[in-house]
Amino acid sequence: MAQNTITGAGHVRVAEGLRVLFRRASDLESLCEYIDRQEEHHKQRTFQEEFRMFLEKYHVEYNEAYVWD
Repeated sequence: MAQNTITGAGHVRVAEGLRVLFRRASDLESLCEYIDRQEEHHKQRTFQEEFRMFLEKYHVEYNEAYVWD
């Protein structure tokens, strides 16, 4: 968790310009572990692939032309 910084109750700064919220202090450790595993996780599946799966799982209609830069 060296790159993550606790910025206040219920907030963790995980990258420049990115913060996450959590409800209970007991959630902090598992949240930081989840964040720390993301680089390894995305070696298996890209963020774009995972995001598409999420949209499809929840039946969210989208147009690829407007999703990515």
